[in-house]
Amino acid sequence: MRQAGSRMVTVWLRQVVEDRSLSGRRPVAMWSNAGARRVRARPSGVSGTSRTSRTDRADRRAAVNDAERGPEGGRRPGDMRFVGQDDVETQVFDWGTLKWLAEPRVCNAQRFSQGVVILLPGKGHTRHNHPGVEETLYIVSGRGRQMVEDPEGEPVYRDVAPGDMVHIPIGVYHETINTGWEPLKIVATYAPHGPEAILRAMAEVQVLPPGALPD
Repeated sequence: MRQAGSRMVTVWLRQVVEDRSLSGRRPVAMWSNAGARRVRARPSGVSGTSRTSRTDRADRRAAVNDAERGPEGGRRPGDMRFVGQDDVETQVFDWGTLKWLAEPRVCNAQRFSQGVVILLPGKGHTRHNHPGVEETLYIVSGRGRQMVEDPEGEPVYRDVAPGDMVHIPIGVYHETINTGWEPLKIVATYAPHGPEAILRAMAEVQVLPPGALPD
């Protein structure tokens, strides 16, 4: 009876494994009668390639990482996914500096550009606009005075501080002035991109290569 009962239990366990495999569930752990050793059942039709698959995935990730690295361990200009401040050029003006961390030349951005703006104390961008372009300004540090014109063209002023965000509708005139004693740091976003290229082409700008510091 013991031998017959053991055979029946084995048949029942095998049927449970097959039923669960056919239902698409994960393989189940079971105890085999041979040596009372725990084994893991594998659904029929699935070969033992899990370790190979993990190796293949790791190799693919390594290949992508290698492709992203440049000759000096950076990333390929024009197709970066992780961008540091030393990876991009610096635009230097008499009012401060600009570093564009996201634009077509850096990461192949298609619909926007984004950069870090530093305005020196008492300096800033006087009234101007960007035709066809929407803009946001996020204040990181420092203090300033922001102007954005309303729909009637009347200037609306507000003091801005860290944590504030300014939205500038398409083509609307605006200005930003640093009213504090320390640099005013802003994250500026253009949608679509374009104004960053105009700034780069200005006669008064000095463009420093990645990693170089202003004088």
